[in-house]
Amino acid sequence: RRFGELRVDLPRISAKVLSTRLRELESKGVGERRLMATSPPSAEYLLTALGAELVPAIDAIVRVGHKLKRRAR
Repeated sequence: RRFGELRVDLPRISAKVLSTRLRELESKGVGERRLMATSPPSAEYLLTALGAELVPAIDAIVRVGHKLKRRAR
């Protein structure tokens, strides 16, 4: 995904915080930044194999969150 696409998906996060978090994920080996030879230059962000291993755990947390939200109503 490109940075702008991530900003649309995460409207409550500032560009500065998103950029910082993406750098942190990259430094931990969870995400990867690929520079594209376009004009103007752009980058794409993707999960590494390690990051992909986190997806099932995150999905489980989201499902439990939805259940808790329904119970609170």
